[in-house]
Amino acid sequence: MNQHDSDWSIPGSNNHPILGNTHLPAQPPIATAIISHGFLGYKDYGMFPRIAQRLAESNIIAHRYNFSHSGMTNTLDTFEKPELFTQDTWKKQVYDIHRVIDAVADGTLAGKDSPLFLIGHSRGGISTILASAQRFDDNLVPKPAGIVTMASPDETCRMENAQIDAVLTAGYVTVTSSRTGQDLRIDANWLKEQLDDPDGHNVCAAMSRIKCPALIIHGSADPTIDPICAQNLTQANTQAQLMMINDGNHVFNVTNPLADDAPESTQLKAVIQAIQNFVRDH
Repeated sequence: MNQHDSDWSIPGSNNHPILGNTHLPAQPPIATAIISHGFLGYKDYGMFPRIAQRLAESNIIAHRYNFSHSGMTNTLDTFEKPELFTQDTWKKQVYDIHRVIDAVADGTLAGKDSPLFLIGHSRGGISTILASAQRFDDNLVPKPAGIVTMASPDETCRMENAQIDAVLTAGYVTVTSSRTGQDLRIDANWLKEQLDDPDGHNVCAAMSRIKCPALIIHGSADPTIDPICAQNLTQANTQAQLMMINDGNHVFNVTNPLADDAPESTQLKAVIQAIQNFVRDH
């Protein structure tokens, strides 16, 4: 039976808390995985608890968490802190990933001294790539033994010039959560950060600097992020391998929430098996 700790919290960007859950294997672990969610996502969304559970059953410690500026807490039916969501940027997310890694490395979280694997979904995939490249660029220890992206874009921003100008003029852009119905603001600083540091936000260039194996997973029927992004990420790094999930959508055909006793979609089963094999192989 897996042990499950749902109460950990560590300081993240601007000292705001990173809230997380840890799934511990019953047997000695072979590796540790850190799972990062995507845009408008959170650690309890759909597939993440199930992925973490299945990894733990494969003797892999799994940490899933909320980015400090996700706006989400352990209250799952709302973005309880929309003011933090407004302030989120790529650099804040990268900072948070480093802090979770540091907490594993210093023993605050389980997994010290075990091989480290970083897993990111959608925009969390981009943050995983940027953080991983930075750890190799700056010789930070520990470095990932492998990374996995799921349905990740290959660019931090796909806005046209007119859209960029509109956001900079207004000072923000509004998105609506289809899950909660909330209108959420994204501050223009998210965009300014990228305009001020384009090299630091070049996803494929960052991918090319990652010196560990990478598994790029994408659904062939993803309506949100074009599967061509997965091909571009794979081509950017000779150690990367591509796995296309047949008929998979952006969340691999999983409902949210996914009840504990609900069966896994065929697509999610394939994703989990691929991650388990990837960790065992590397």
